[in-house]
Amino acid sequence: MSNMKYLLLLALFACTENVPTSVPSQIANTTPGPSAPPHPPALTNNIPKAADRDSSWLEVGPQGFHFALSFHFATDQDTSAFRYGWKSERFVVRPGDCFGSDCSRMPVYERKEFGETDEGLAREGDNVWYGWSFYVPIESHQSWVFFGQIMQPPAIGNSHEPLWMFLKRQGQPFCMIFDFTHTYTYNPWECIGSNIKLLEDTEFKGQWHDVVLHIKYSSSNENGLTEVWVNGLFKGRYQGYTLLPNRKGAVMKYGIYRTASNQTTIAFYDELRKGKTREEVDIRHLIQK
Repeated sequence: MSNMKYLLLLALFACTENVPTSVPSQIANTTPGPSAPPHPPALTNNIPKAADRDSSWLEVGPQGFHFALSFHFATDQDTSAFRYGWKSERFVVRPGDCFGSDCSRMPVYERKEFGETDEGLAREGDNVWYGWSFYVPIESHQSWVFFGQIMQPPAIGNSHEPLWMFLKRQGQPFCMIFDFTHTYTYNPWECIGSNIKLLEDTEFKGQWHDVVLHIKYSSSNENGLTEVWVNGLFKGRYQGYTLLPNRKGAVMKYGIYRTASNQTTIAFYDELRKGKTREEVDIRHLIQK
C-alpha cells in the first residue's frame, strides 16, 4: 500500500460519525434508466464580433445555484472552449495552490473550487436534479483529482462531510465515490460497491461530457436515492441514505480538488443547472427545444 493511501485510511478510521448500520450497494449499471434523447447536433463557435458584443453577450451564470468563492482564486471566463453558448469557466490548479489547512495536511491538497452557500442547502425530503458539462484537456494532469463534490455542512462546527465525490485517477475510470469517510471497507477508490463508474479512462479527456445527477435526500436507507447519467446514458442508481445524521443538508462544489502535484490540472465547466426535474437541467433536452 502506498504511503498516501495508508495515511488516508488512518484518517478515515479516526472518524467517529454515526451512520446507518447497513450500506446498500449500487444497483447494477444494467438497470434500465429513463430513455435518453439523441446526441445533440454539433455546436458551432458563434462568438459575436467584438463590435457586436453587448450586455446580452454575457451568459447567465449557473441556474438555480447560490455559489460563493471557496478558497481564494479567480476563475476565468473562457471563449476558447464551451459546451453551449459562447463561453465557459476555466479552472487551473498549479503546484502550490493550497490554502489554509490543506497546506499542512498529509498528503497536501491543492484546489480551486466554487461552493454552494447555505442558501442553496438541500434538506431532508428534497428531490433535486443537477446538470453540468465539463471538459478536461488532453494535456491536463490528473493523478488523483476530484472534479466536484456533494458536501454536507454540519449542524454545528466546521467539519464538512462529502456524500458523493467525482474522482479521476491516472489510468483509472472516472468514478462517483459514495461517502468514503464511512465506507472505506468497500474499497473507496474503486468503481465497486456503492460507487458508480461514469467514464472509462480512454474516453475521459479531450471532449465535453454532460452529467445529470438526481438525488432524493434522506437519512434513511428506504427513502434515499441517487441516479446519474453521463452523455445521455444511464450509469447507475444507488438506493440508500443520502444524508448523514447531524447534518443540516447538502451543497454542491465544482472545480478541481487534488493531491499536491508538480504539474498543472485544467478543467472547463459550462451549463450548470439545478432544478426539480430533469428537463430543467439536462442540456441535451434544453438545446432541442
